[in-house]
Amino acid sequence: MTNVMTSDMIMFSLTRRKYLKKEVEIGTISVTTIKHHHQNISKALADAVEKGLISINPATAAKTPKQTEKFKAEFLNRVQIKQLLACLEGTSIYLPTYLCTVYGFRRSEVLGLKWHNIDFENETIWIRETLQQNTKEISGDSNYTSSTKTESSNRTLPMIPQLKKILLEQRERQMRNKEFLKDAYISNDYVCTFDNGKEITPNYLTKKFHTLIEKQNDFPQIRFHDLRHSVASNLLNDGFTTVQVAEWLGHSSSTTTLKFYAHIDKTSKMAIANSLARV
Repeated sequence: MTNVMTSDMIMFSLTRRKYLKKEVEIGTISVTTIKHHHQNISKALADAVEKGLISINPATAAKTPKQTEKFKAEFLNRVQIKQLLACLEGTSIYLPTYLCTVYGFRRSEVLGLKWHNIDFENETIWIRETLQQNTKEISGDSNYTSSTKTESSNRTLPMIPQLKKILLEQRERQMRNKEFLKDAYISNDYVCTFDNGKEITPNYLTKKFHTLIEKQNDFPQIRFHDLRHSVASNLLNDGFTTVQVAEWLGHSSSTTTLKFYAHIDKTSKMAIANSLARV
């Protein structure tokens, strides 16, 4: 295959730049998502360069939009979290939602959780895999297992008693469904599944959560990822340090935690206030 002509590369770069700008203007997707698109396209074209399909990577000439708005996240307090779980009880997404309200898991982390990474004897949960979703047209399969976002995301967490009970009930439920459905049951090692054993997909979790939240008129209209922010917010308000919260959430460093949650970190402020009070 011959290399793409330079004029074609320039046209591609200009078209792509218009796409990025247009998406920001109409607000269909966030700047962060556009940056992810940029990375994926650039990586694909870099692979094409390496294979000799094109001479240069035209994506390098396209600039990504700047983040114009500051980070804004919705937070649920502990009372609201209890209300949320009460609303979702009995639904297919109750378990992943419950897990995320305790551990602040990312969507891919909670859906990628497998039974062999749960130790009931030592009461620990090991986060080491994620569930990602792709299009069947590209991969031939809609779901695939991947590694965690960062090395620090690979973490072991203690299992609280309430969660241990819920997980044991889930495992027993899966065993009963498997016995009842027999060959119709989809056997796998995933913790969060439908009644037929099939793993819950990331897109389904997001859409189902949004649909159920919309029905609660007197409830904050949050995103599923806001559960992670809520955990961070509540832990910081309880007096835990940013270092402790960073380890719990699997942030690469406490700097990441500070970047998003410095405005609600009461620990350092209380330490200063107590010191001044003693003086």
